[in-house]
Amino acid sequence: MQFKILNFCIALFFLSTAAMAQVTITGQVLDETAVGLPGVSVIEVGTVNGTVTDFNGNYELKVSEAAKVQYSFVGYQSITEAVAGRSVIEVQLKPDVVMIDEVVVVGYGAAKKEDLTSAIAIVETEEVAKIPVTSFEQALQGKTAGVTVIQSGAPGGAADVRIRGTGSINGSSPLYVVDGVINAPAPSPEDISSIQILKDAASCAIYGSRGANGVIIVTTKRGKKGDVKVSFKTVQGVQSVAKPLNLLNADEFITYWNTNSAVDKVYPNGSSITRPQRVDLAQNDPDNYYRNTSWLDELYGMGSFSTYNASVSSASEHGNHYFSFDHRDNNGIQKGSGFSQTSVQLNNEYKKGIFTVGENLNARFINRGDNSSRLETALRQSPLLEVYNPNSTGRHDRWAGNTELDNSNNPNPIASIEGRNVDHKEDWLTGSAYMEIEPMEGLKFRGNYNLMLQNTDVFVKEYARQEGTTGPSLPTTRANHDSKRVFNQQLEFTGSYARTWENHNFSALVGFTQEDNRTRALDAFADRFAVDDPYSLKGRLDDASMNVGGYYIENALRSVLGRVMYDYQGKYLFTANFRSDGTSNFQKGKRWNSYPSFSFGWRVSDESFMDSYDWVDLLKLRSGWGRIGRRVGAMGNNQLTLLNSANYIINGELVTGVTIGSIIDEDLTWETSTNTGVGMDLSILRSKFEFTVDYFHNLSDGMILATRIPSSSGMGSEHRSVIITNAGALKNTGLEISGTYNKFEGDFTYSLTTALTFERTKVTSLGGEPFLVGGQTQYYRDGLTRTEVGRNIGEFYGYVTDGIYQVEDTDIPVGKSPGDIRFKDLNGDGKIDAEDRTYIGSPMPDFTGSLTANFGYKGWDLSLFFYGVYGNKIFNHNRYHTETLSKSFNQSVDVLNAWTPDNPSNTMPRFTDQHTDNYDLASDRFIEDGSYLRLQNVSLGYTLPSKWLDRVQIDKCRIYATVQNAFTLTNFSGMDPEIYASDMLSRGINNAQYPLARTVALGFELGF
Repeated sequence: MQFKILNFCIALFFLSTAAMAQVTITGQVLDETAVGLPGVSVIEVGTVNGTVTDFNGNYELKVSEAAKVQYSFVGYQSITEAVAGRSVIEVQLKPDVVMIDEVVVVGYGAAKKEDLTSAIAIVETEEVAKIPVTSFEQALQGKTAGVTVIQSGAPGGAADVRIRGTGSINGSSPLYVVDGVINAPAPSPEDISSIQILKDAASCAIYGSRGANGVIIVTTKRGKKGDVKVSFKTVQGVQSVAKPLNLLNADEFITYWNTNSAVDKVYPNGSSITRPQRVDLAQNDPDNYYRNTSWLDELYGMGSFSTYNASVSSASEHGNHYFSFDHRDNNGIQKGSGFSQTSVQLNNEYKKGIFTVGENLNARFINRGDNSSRLETALRQSPLLEVYNPNSTGRHDRWAGNTELDNSNNPNPIASIEGRNVDHKEDWLTGSAYMEIEPMEGLKFRGNYNLMLQNTDVFVKEYARQEGTTGPSLPTTRANHDSKRVFNQQLEFTGSYARTWENHNFSALVGFTQEDNRTRALDAFADRFAVDDPYSLKGRLDDASMNVGGYYIENALRSVLGRVMYDYQGKYLFTANFRSDGTSNFQKGKRWNSYPSFSFGWRVSDESFMDSYDWVDLLKLRSGWGRIGRRVGAMGNNQLTLLNSANYIINGELVTGVTIGSIIDEDLTWETSTNTGVGMDLSILRSKFEFTVDYFHNLSDGMILATRIPSSSGMGSEHRSVIITNAGALKNTGLEISGTYNKFEGDFTYSLTTALTFERTKVTSLGGEPFLVGGQTQYYRDGLTRTEVGRNIGEFYGYVTDGIYQVEDTDIPVGKSPGDIRFKDLNGDGKIDAEDRTYIGSPMPDFTGSLTANFGYKGWDLSLFFYGVYGNKIFNHNRYHTETLSKSFNQSVDVLNAWTPDNPSNTMPRFTDQHTDNYDLASDRFIEDGSYLRLQNVSLGYTLPSKWLDRVQIDKCRIYATVQNAFTLTNFSGMDPEIYASDMLSRGINNAQYPLARTVALGFELGF
């Protein structure tokens, strides 16, 4: 019996061995011209066993005798062959026409990528979708050359997106087109199928007055032919402050006081106790005066980030369907801040004969928390004070009003958050319905109706609370109610015709559009309520105040447009665009303007003299010229004059009246931008290397500015009365370089993509104005920036420091002391005043760059994304609060190195309780290098093998971990060198903005 069992086991072993026998197959993979194709993936189906062909297309691979082998390469149709006892398998791949003729959306139509003659960038949507952000604009940062994105740290906050630099002082935000809807909000990243960025006038002219700052075209997903597809994705993460600031704790604060007590001064009004007395109080009565509060720790904590996205799609020869549900939550790192959004995307298309009809619908519902930054007040608070009033358990002390330790009247940041109720809701509905008729091959007519609705309601209620006696007011309640309604509808009709004969390819498009916009807003404020009711402005006390305001804007835009594309033999390419826009915003006779563009391309690689350079896949030269326009605001008929108050003497008595403050130039018209550019596209070694370079030269003219009117006009002071007219001009030039390298080595694959942007802007006219002032803050009302002809927009303007006066110096001016800051007397008049100010830095970088590295090994994938900025300056306004060594505000730990006779520092001045020593002047003391290199995102994922998933009929299952804002290399001393500002003239000012968070998250993707 034992021998039978042994024989059976031996037989079973040999049968199993035979069933799993391996064979070695060799062969060659050829292209459509019978030339060996290198880099082809040769994979045993259902396994991770594989290899790639060598430079001549040869390969060798061990597989099981019953195996099937798949041969695949980018740009070619895949082939699967059964081994079937063969040891040599030779295959020939055919070009994948769909992939080679990749279609790119170009505005009111599409074109093959290889036929493009203008600067259009394609953003990989997979790269966008894998970054944990609340909006896709944030994920665009560094993805393509020529596009700059500066993020706001607030949850759901905006992003400042600029294409090819600054096009106007009045703003440089691009036009967004989502499924054909102008200015529609972007969909969720997971719902995006393609992103095209139109960067030059040659491509943007088809959008006329909307295209001066570039165009971002977003297309949402559609169903694909095959079985019904279901997908699910979720990301769960936590957020934290990426770089905290180092402020004095209670012990250090006392040390700071003690060290500088020798130069302490009594407050000017003489009513406050001296600083040494405060030291004694804090040390001798720690229960009441020595709280060691870290206000930044009280303000910032751990945030959370989560997204959920589910979609269902299907398609057939009769149409396609796509539905998705998306929800994302972001509880911010600042107490009380947050953002949540729920959205639904529905796309349907039906085909019957010559007719195609469809609709795209997106609905979203947004809730925002109290996202205003409280960093400034947290920086200033003394660590000796506590969050809650010790004399009233659980109640806030709004003004940190312990008068014995502090008389700064600095608001309690925690009280301002916890004592407010913010109910901010936004509802958006965007959609389009279309019909397309194709009566004959190549001829199409299309009609679109687009709709966008926005409802915003914001209720803000400040509840009554305990306040310190040094605060400016008694306990009160306040309420704000703001509402906004936006209605936008667009009607579009286009007709297109395309024909190919012999060596000629021709296509043409004509169209008409009509757009109507209406915006209605109402705002109301009231205070001193008898009851706490956050949703009512009723119940006010008799002596309460109430203000009501609002506005209504209505305008229309009507346009005709056209495009012609032609090429000969696919080598010589030509494109012309034209659009004429008319708007109700301007006076009659100035409402219409036309925008033409022309671009040319030469596919050099298709010439016969390039036949010997078979390693060159594509070499194309491009050039273009175009003129595009820009509308600014709702001017013209909507706003003729502004009024200022003025005093008059009537019958010997002073009477307050009004005077005209500003008027609109009756000849006011469009801003225009003329663009010239050249470029080159290069691809070699079967697309292993891809390289693109573009140079652009933009001239913006007729920028709308408010220029001063002489007082002789009778309109009042020339500093208050202005005329709004086309007066400004600027020039910006730049160079964009991008490149990609792909390499395949067996199971290991990787790709490297880089993008560099060099851009310069120079103001060439301000309509006679000597300069424009910007960057005004509460503490710098004269502004921190100037814009002047011959210079960049918004350069920092201030005093130049020259170290610190030392004891041994003999040139110390009267009124100054050793330890005070030395300022340069630039005009040599022997005194330091406003005439000694000069330009001290620019917030605009010399260049920006990015590097994306993707690695793959079997089922593993690793992605690294670096982004960097070089050459820009930052005005660190936060140091105004933490390094002026004055009053009772908390300070940076750096002040522990303040000047004393025994510590003759040349960087940190002496302690003083007065501002007369000018420590807080706008000077290069607060200017810092804003250059940085950041690991913006790192992701590591694993995709389960298909042989496991096929058993349970799952198409894809991937798990991954990702870190956003992983680390930053910079010399900037603040929390983050990426400074968001919505005002063109206030860029680069680090003024207590909501900081960018670091996000650590886990993700899961599943597809059926």
